[in-house]
Amino acid sequence: MSQIKYDFFISYNKNDKKHASRVAKLIKSSGLERWWQEEYSQQEYAQKIKEGIDASRAFIVLLSASSAESEWVGKEILYALRRHSIVGLKILPVVVEELSENDYDFFHHVLGDFNWLFMKDYGSDRELIRAISKQVDIKLSKELSDSIYSAEAEIEQERLRKQNNIYSIYAIPCIDEVFDKIKSPSVLDVGSSDAESIMLRLKGKSFSHLLCIDKEKGKLELASGRYGDDPRISFLAVDITSKALRDTLKKYLDENGLDGFDLIHISAVLLHLKNALPTLRVLRELLSENGTILVQDEDDGLNATYEEDTTDPTFFSDCFYIWEHSKESGDRHMGRKLPVLLRHAGFSSVEMRCSIISSVDFKGSLKEDLWDIYFNPKYWVVDSPDYFDKADAFEKCIEYKNRHGRKKQKYMKDKIFVSLGVPIFTAKK
Repeated sequence: MSQIKYDFFISYNKNDKKHASRVAKLIKSSGLERWWQEEYSQQEYAQKIKEGIDASRAFIVLLSASSAESEWVGKEILYALRRHSIVGLKILPVVVEELSENDYDFFHHVLGDFNWLFMKDYGSDRELIRAISKQVDIKLSKELSDSIYSAEAEIEQERLRKQNNIYSIYAIPCIDEVFDKIKSPSVLDVGSSDAESIMLRLKGKSFSHLLCIDKEKGKLELASGRYGDDPRISFLAVDITSKALRDTLKKYLDENGLDGFDLIHISAVLLHLKNALPTLRVLRELLSENGTILVQDEDDGLNATYEEDTTDPTFFSDCFYIWEHSKESGDRHMGRKLPVLLRHAGFSSVEMRCSIISSVDFKGSLKEDLWDIYFNPKYWVVDSPDYFDKADAFEKCIEYKNRHGRKKQKYMKDKIFVSLGVPIFTAKK
């Protein structure tokens, strides 16, 4: 019988090294031991893999498109399942990115008997490591200290609040039109997170039902804590790329006596999907006959800046390059694809309602927020080259930080014009 030396074995594909590194750091910071390839890469890999799994109390496998295609991750899962059946090795699948329908089905077939965690459900390191600990019943040796990832989660929430305030100004007039035509409409918000975005956009409006859906259970729990006392509002955790989406939404409509949703709202969500078309097709089925879908998303191809008498002509192009090659940014040209996607999904009367957000529309704090949501490196997650698909993007980011302050000062003095591509499209069933 193997001697237990580790609390966790971490199985992952090299493309998910950023996530594996985070989990490994959390485990170590909590006073526990872990085996992961980064620390054993110089040893004979195949043999050390088995020895590492044999000597661990729990097996964590990071699920992603890359790990679904990885021969080694597959072998590690199969060996862990064998150890589970023989000695009771605890197994914890952790989803670290959006899974395609095929990848989800594959992993569910192999690992469906175990509880899964979704990394995006947890806004801080403390929440994530506690969830991992609870799922495999391994007590933490010490309370997790603050780390860079906790700070990142908090600063990203601040950036999203600023973005929500700006984007809502352009979306609210389109939403008002729906409420002018339909008395107390039923509303579906797709990718709600903590529901702050949709609640700002519906403020003061009379709706009959509001269903907020998101795959991140932790975010929906926050939303429910804030708004759950309103009987008109419901929260459902569902992956919008999964087969469960259609049945989940139909069940809600049936239980509430609704023929469909009068307004389906999606803001800054589709850019994070590898294929948005299946999701849009399902949403069209569930739109009421006179209903409207409103989709707002980003298109960096529409970005424009102008600065007179500049001594740093590459500042903005470097910024756009950094965003383009950040692995966290999604499809930076999703906005221009929306009309074609909507038509291919079967929608009619597709109409562009807005194409850009512009610095000339704002003053004071809102003007500053417009700058910060895109150009302020304070809000970027850039502690490692692993966040980028090109090494020079990380290098540019380091240089960019030193140039940012002077540019922002000029911008706030109206010496720089900025517009960002954030198209809004509406369509009918």
